[in-house]
Parts: sequence; structure tokens; C-alpha cells
Amino acid sequence: MNEDITLYKLNDRLLFRIDDKAPNSSPHFSGVYFYCPNHEKIELTSRITETTRGKKTDIKTKFICPICVSQKIASYTYHGGLDEIQKQALALKNSKEFKDTKLIRLDDYYIPELKVEIKGEKTIIVNKSELPAEYKVVCDVKKDKDGDTIIMIQVFKDGDTKGAQVFVKPEKKQLTTDHNNPDPASIISKIEVKLSDRTLTHNFRESK
Repeated sequence: MNEDITLYKLNDRLLFRIDDKAPNSSPHFSGVYFYCPNHEKIELTSRITETTRGKKTDIKTKFICPICVSQKIASYTYHGGLDEIQKQALALKNSKEFKDTKLIRLDDYYIPELKVEIKGEKTIIVNKSELPAEYKVVCDVKKDKDGDTIIMIQVFKDGDTKGAQVFVKPEKKQLTTDHNNPDPASIISKIEVKLSDRTLTHNFRESK
């Protein structure tokens, strides 16, 4: 992957980058290029089909990765024209979600981080609307037998009944995880806890 290229996630099937220096004659709307999430180095080619039934024309754009084709992985088809999905990518990049939220590098692409604020015994997911549909986050604040605060954060994916568990003990400056419920590294890339006097960080991908 060229380190000068910054990729963003549009959905589970498409990554994208934006080249602000792309010429106006470029076939890509405002310099929007799409990449394969399975093979981040591969820029996708697109194939547009139009089917007319009566007065209605159905337009589809298929994005093709040669490696996925060779591995018999189905190509992603967008129901609409190429310019439409390029505009979606551009709108996402210019949205409040991307402008006001810190971006986290996950493998070779960037996604907005999820923020959880703890106020007393209440937890607030600051940017819950930006959480991908397949994820669910549940937070709970309790006291242990010594009166110390325990913050439990559970992250669920794809409707799983068991979520990855992360435990924070602010008074003791501790950040721990349960690797059997399931392993957080299978869901979480990084967790960063900002306390009043320090920051606790765990990089799950690097610890695998």
C-alpha cells in the first residue's frame, strides 16, 4: 500500500480515497476512487449496466476486484450510477462525522472512533449514530466491594449474544479485558481511556 494514499470506509464492501488534484476531465467524480476492503492495494474497476422496463431504467454499478474474482468472492453491486456512489463517498468525507471525529486507522483504512463519556454512574455514547449497523455497544458502571468504580464496556457484532468485554477501574488506573468472551482483538482495534491525570491505551491489533 502506498503510504501517501489515505483510504476511508464507505461500507463493508467499499473503501475509497479522494484525489483533490484529479483533473476535471477525469471519469471519477471529484477524484473519488474505490478500493477492495479484502485487498486494499487493489483499485476497483466498475461496470455499469442499464436495464429498461417500460418507462423505468434500472442502473447498476458493479465493482470488480481481480483477486476476489479469482477467489470466487462475489463482486459488490451498487443499485445506481457510478456518479451517485462517488457523490456519497465525497459527502461522507465532508460530513460532520469525519470532520469532527478523530479517525482511527484500522488495517489500511480509516474509520471514525467511537466515544463513550462517563459521568458519575452514567455512560453516554457520544457518537452512537456513527456506529456501524452490525455493532452494538453496552456500558455499565458499578462499585466493587472496596467501593472502587468498575466500568464495563461490551461490544457486540453481528447479533452475537456475547460481546467483547473491557473493564476500566479509574481509581486504580487499570484497563483490563476478558479474552474469552470473545477475544476483544477480534472486534476492537484500539481502546483509549482518558482519566484526569493520565491516558490508558491498549492496541488490540498489535497484541495479536
